[in-house]
Amino acid sequence: MVTDARVDATTLHELYLSAFEAVVRDARPWCVMAAYNRLNGTACGENAWLLKDTLRRRWGFKGVVVSDWSGVRDAAAAKAAGL
Repeated sequence: MVTDARVDATTLHELYLSAFEAVVRDARPWCVMAAYNRLNGTACGENAWLLKDTLRRRWGFKGVVVSDWSGVRDAAAAKAAGL
């Protein structure tokens, strides 16, 4: 079973991503794990907006992103998205 969370950008940033942003910016982890589920129709491990635009560009994450167990369905899409 796969969950597809359908969330508008404002709610996503203000309610759901703010805690993750704080951890990435303040703790500066070396590694994070992409979620197994989908976000607005795209698997999190294959989501360029989430991994490249938000995590790396906006938050400045420089570490490694790994997939959750069996979280990648399309290896090429995951690589292109920054996994």
